[in-house]
Amino acid sequence: MKFTRLCAASLVAVIGLSTLGSTQAFAADDATELDSTGKVTVTEGEVGGGTDTKDPEKPTEPITDGGGGEITTQPNKGPYGIQAVSNLNFGTFSRQSATVEKFSQPVKIYGAEKDALGNPVITDGKLTADMNDERLRGQYVQWADLRDGGNGYQIQAKMTEQFANGSNKLVGATIDYSNGILNYNTAQLGTMPKMGATVFQLTEDPAASAVVVATADAGAGKGEYFAEYGQSAGFVGVDGIENTLDTTGSSVKLTVPAAVAASAPTGDYVAKVTWTMVAQ
Repeated sequence: MKFTRLCAASLVAVIGLSTLGSTQAFAADDATELDSTGKVTVTEGEVGGGTDTKDPEKPTEPITDGGGGEITTQPNKGPYGIQAVSNLNFGTFSRQSATVEKFSQPVKIYGAEKDALGNPVITDGKLTADMNDERLRGQYVQWADLRDGGNGYQIQAKMTEQFANGSNKLVGATIDYSNGILNYNTAQLGTMPKMGATVFQLTEDPAASAVVVATADAGAGKGEYFAEYGQSAGFVGVDGIENTLDTTGSSVKLTVPAAVAASAPTGDYVAKVTWTMVAQ
């Protein structure tokens, strides 16, 4: 019985040593590497607030109008929406018995002043203009979709108020847009929205449908985009084609019927064009 027990004890000892040796060999190999983990949380983005305006021809560069009233920025914030629109300035015309056609002046913008780290300078909640960096652009609308999910959207334009000076209106006046292009930061991934009408007319007719200027299908159109009507000479679009003519001041036209142009009371007339992002 002792022998048996001794043998049994010896056998246990041998097995234990063998197992220990195996464990040590495995542990030695395994000790040469060890995984750590990385964690990051992704949330929906935010657009609006007035400081996310960029150059429609250089989509990565922050810009401002320097307080000149050239662009209207979005004061509200959200995960998607219209960020900025340019304002139309058709100058002056004299009363006459002929149809009036006037092109809107180019949009005057400035690159944003930057600090020592290259970040745009914000003063009183607004981008600070670098007055030595003046740029002329066509009329444009800027929008972004930074939602988690969503089923696409449309960008629409509609004349919601006719040119008016008090109770006086330029009845029948129309605004024609042409030379429309879609632009964006080409570093953005995913499916881009589709450009809608590149040439269209806005009228005061309340029954008229809004014009669709861009459409994004479900899952597409994420990021930031611009529709610009008229481009500067030398501009190179996402298609790689260089624009040889400056069309910034010849792409958005006001037309006033002769009968109205001859009898309209003098003064400043203001219309309203509403740009809407219709989320699907």
